[in-house]
Amino acid sequence: MHAIVFLVTCGCVAAAPMASVLPVNLPRVGDVLIMIEWLALAAAILFNTLGNFFIKRFSVATEVQGVLDYLSPSFVLGLAFFGLNLVLYARALTGIPLALAYPILVGSTVAGVAGIAAFWFGEQLGVAHLLGLALVTAGIALLAGTT
Repeated sequence: MHAIVFLVTCGCVAAAPMASVLPVNLPRVGDVLIMIEWLALAAAILFNTLGNFFIKRFSVATEVQGVLDYLSPSFVLGLAFFGLNLVLYARALTGIPLALAYPILVGSTVAGVAGIAAFWFGEQLGVAHLLGLALVTAGIALLAGTT
């Protein structure tokens, strides 16, 4: 059976054969690959996107008058999500090459943040922006297929 890695970014799905993405020496339990690093990367992408969401939410809802304004729940949550992102990304790098993990993290976060910006904050995504997101997704798929 040929496993597939799905990179879901803002409604766009890119797929690459698992054999071309993962190192050969991953531990196996029967036919199931243990993919803690990939799960950690997926969670890092989610937390990075959430961190951006909460920081933006803070920025539009708060008129900063002093340093204590940064103790707002939205800002603190944003920082916490960024911290979780770093911890999980570090874990992901134990089994995923940096040249693959970083573009996936950044590209997926860009797509996720664009989706949140349009849906939650009402920001407009033009044709050029959507084309750029499609190219980012295609680039990630190409990287996954060559690493």
